[in-house]
Amino acid sequence: MTAPALYVGEVRHTRLRPRFHHLRRRFVWAFLDLDGLAELERRVSLFAVDRPAPVSFHRRDHGDPSEASLRCWLARLLQPYGIDPFALPVRVLCQLRILGYVFDPLSVWFVGADPAAPEALVYEVHNTFGGRHAYVVPLHGRPAATPHAADKRFFVSPFAPLAGSYRFALRPPGERLSLAIRYAVDGEDVILAAFSGIRQPFDDRSLVRLLLRRPHASLAVTVGIHTEAAKLWAKGVPLFDRPPSAPVTASPGSVATD
Repeated sequence: MTAPALYVGEVRHTRLRPRFHHLRRRFVWAFLDLDGLAELERRVSLFAVDRPAPVSFHRRDHGDPSEASLRCWLARLLQPYGIDPFALPVRVLCQLRILGYVFDPLSVWFVGADPAAPEALVYEVHNTFGGRHAYVVPLHGRPAATPHAADKRFFVSPFAPLAGSYRFALRPPGERLSLAIRYAVDGEDVILAAFSGIRQPFDDRSLVRLLLRRPHASLAVTVGIHTEAAKLWAKGVPLFDRPPSAPVTASPGSVATD
């Protein structure tokens, strides 16, 4: 499916070592087409692009601010793989600003005509220190559900080292959507994270429901990160220093081989 939508569901996050810790949170992702943003803004009165509104998408919340556009950013990432996002549809799975605020830990970019078999996936990760990193997975039309992996190259949390690898299992947007990520160090699973959600139409009725039920959904992500960090610290989970890094970085991923 390629039409704009909301995916309403639950995030589960389980730390296996060195201390067990588990959390569950309600979560909403939006699925948007870059080329359809203007039409969506006209059709949905509560939604806006790059301007204040109850619910909004701002291009500057993503990509590299030094690039002229999001497609320019994607073009730089995908040029080594012979993939041209200017010649292809581009869609994104992301959190939206709600009442002007967003912190989006993970967005997923689908480059290609069919999100279920894209030319590339780009996992855009944000940390609470203002950094952004893109894990670039060229698929060249293979199913998005093909298992894929990436070495960890971005510092996300002071409770995890800048080491190890990720494995991704994606069920692309349809009536349901799911994404599972396994983070392992030295071959041992450390963190298991997963989202599963059900599709809802992207219209004013759905946005009213979101605003009434979860008016501080985006702020709750930030508050939740710091609350859970305090719990991990209380459990004695060791801290790791954050290495120096450029504000916007990228590294390659690949189809998993085992």
